[in-house]
Amino acid sequence: MRLGKSICLVVIFSSVLLGQLVSRSVASPSHSIIAFDQDGTVVLRKDFSKHTYSRFMGISPVISPSGDAVAFLRSGNVFILNLSSDREKQLTHFPPGISPESFDMHIAWHPSEKWIVFTMEMPFLYDARRGVLRSVSKPTHAAFPISTLWFADVHLGRAYMIVGPTSFPVRRWHENTLDAANLLEPIFSPDGKFLWFISPGNIYELNVGKSGIRCDVKPRLVANLGKLDTEGPGASKWGRGPRQLAWDGVSSRLCYWIGRYWGTGESSYGYLQWRHGDLEKPVKWNPQFAHEIRKAFPNIEGCEFDNTGHLWVRALVEDKSRWIRQDSKVMLPVGAGRPSFRASGTVPFFAELAQRK
Repeated sequence: MRLGKSICLVVIFSSVLLGQLVSRSVASPSHSIIAFDQDGTVVLRKDFSKHTYSRFMGISPVISPSGDAVAFLRSGNVFILNLSSDREKQLTHFPPGISPESFDMHIAWHPSEKWIVFTMEMPFLYDARRGVLRSVSKPTHAAFPISTLWFADVHLGRAYMIVGPTSFPVRRWHENTLDAANLLEPIFSPDGKFLWFISPGNIYELNVGKSGIRCDVKPRLVANLGKLDTEGPGASKWGRGPRQLAWDGVSSRLCYWIGRYWGTGESSYGYLQWRHGDLEKPVKWNPQFAHEIRKAFPNIEGCEFDNTGHLWVRALVEDKSRWIRQDSKVMLPVGAGRPSFRASGTVPFFAELAQRK
């Protein structure tokens, strides 16, 4: 009976906290914008205001470095919304259904904003006689999904695969590592010379030249973070992936979240310091969370950073998830997807939308 009462008290406390934290006012840099998806729509907000300035169909939004555009996914394709003109541009033209909306697609802007890199789940067939994998234009019962990494020219609208079965050795398929969670979290280095991404247990790196990224170059291993069983349950009861990467622009470091699995320990964080144009060795990291978060949210995962260098994580209470800042002073709405933060160069955009309303 005592245990039951304790659980009830924790649930009540957590529920109250979920409602109270959102109402707190938070000081933030002027002219910053936040983008996230919720219920199949992309939401744009100024600073940490509750007021939504724009909402349109799409998921997985990422704001450009200048804050003048938003790249997002719609019906398996990448679109770009110019915030100054309020005009959309379809960047890729994949056949319908080739990459399901349920797959977590990740998009990264190059600092120059000339290029975009994104992950895409593609159907492949395995030719046992030849020992090769080949892509197919449409999903079939015999085909199986493999995540791939693509490079796209924003101005020319051309896209091509840079990492996938054609660039990784086919033997990796036999090791059962080319699955839907294989390629994750592409991030460009701050100087734009490298592209980092995750493949189970490892961080890889590709060079970025004057004309982009070559598709015939094998990625280099930067750090081995340990292998995980992708068939097992997540570290949090509702977890969706073994890894996340996030760039901390204030501290100049590439941070990662490792989703430990049941029986192997709790979730953990770490980072690779960016110094003199290169990444240093991985260092374990214990983020300082507010007491309210530690007490109210038993399941915490993920990582993202805002413009002030604050860590954001995704927390679960009573089957409801929220992205929350590490100091517990502000949250996103229930069910909101991973946020993207940028300092905005498009103040007229928000002023114009405010006038429309």
